[in-house]
Amino acid sequence: MPRLIQNTLKPLYEMSKFRGIDNLATDDLRLEPGFVRVAENVDIDSEMMIRRRKGVLLQLVSGNAHSGWSNEDKLCFLVLNGDLVQLNTDWTTTLIFPNVGPSHMNFFQLGERVFFSNLIKNGYIQDGVAHAFPANVRTDRQRMVGGELIEYHPPRLYVAQGDIIYRSVAANPFEMDIKRDFIYLGGPITMIKGVNGPRGENGIYVSAGGKCAYLSDLEPSLEKAKYKPLLDVPALLGSSVSIERYDLGKGLEGKVCIFGTCIGMFMGLPGGFVKDLTSEHYAITDIEEGFSFIKYHMGYRQYVFVGQAPAGVGLINLNAVDLPDTAAITAH
Repeated sequence: MPRLIQNTLKPLYEMSKFRGIDNLATDDLRLEPGFVRVAENVDIDSEMMIRRRKGVLLQLVSGNAHSGWSNEDKLCFLVLNGDLVQLNTDWTTTLIFPNVGPSHMNFFQLGERVFFSNLIKNGYIQDGVAHAFPANVRTDRQRMVGGELIEYHPPRLYVAQGDIIYRSVAANPFEMDIKRDFIYLGGPITMIKGVNGPRGENGIYVSAGGKCAYLSDLEPSLEKAKYKPLLDVPALLGSSVSIERYDLGKGLEGKVCIFGTCIGMFMGLPGGFVKDLTSEHYAITDIEEGFSFIKYHMGYRQYVFVGQAPAGVGLINLNAVDLPDTAAITAH
């Protein structure tokens, strides 16, 4: 009796380079080469191939934790059960400031001080101790306010409250001139990120009133400040993060920012130029806010955005982009 030979199946296509997730194409069989519909728990190697992400689940803290921040060295702070705590290198926690509330906490480091602010509390941490902004201020000045978002863009501290951005006086983050140092943007503010370039380009990416824009010519006063509209969609709250010493090409470096919107992820370059990273193939769907950070992996700086779905959707997305490449990863 003749032996039956099974037919050999041929692959639909071969992937020589991973280009990212495509959640916009309407036909799964017509994805462009290099794109996949879903990629779970994977990282991208130096040859732009996907590898299974290494690691194990390790519980560091117990309770309701959010707003984690680290300076990539020995300092790490978060809000745990309504208290601001420091996460130590041996995974124990130290109480820094009790009863800061459930609001998202923002941080930035300036010298030896780590500034923090949310809707309820603001101040700075130095040598493991929390301090309020000094109450003694100069004539015609008042103590700097806190806000929902906080950013240090030299030489001033900027904070957002509702639809207004306030800023400190130059070279003093503790005092402000309430009559002069504020910018009304209209609508809820969901992003404040400063950038600068090697040729003196200096400005702030903002999102307010359902739009993204670029503010420049902020010094020495706001009288001649320029507002450059960029996108007709808002940045997702918590998605923006700064990237120091980014390679701008031709041996030049600068500070840039990256942020997510409902139409994709974008990079804000010095001078108000926006680089579209993903919108042709990838959009952030069913997410209204979250938090973001930069992690280092296999020689790449990787942007990670952990998004929170609106009430009732029951979905959490984790989106990542390797820089300077534009591949995206999503895990459900």
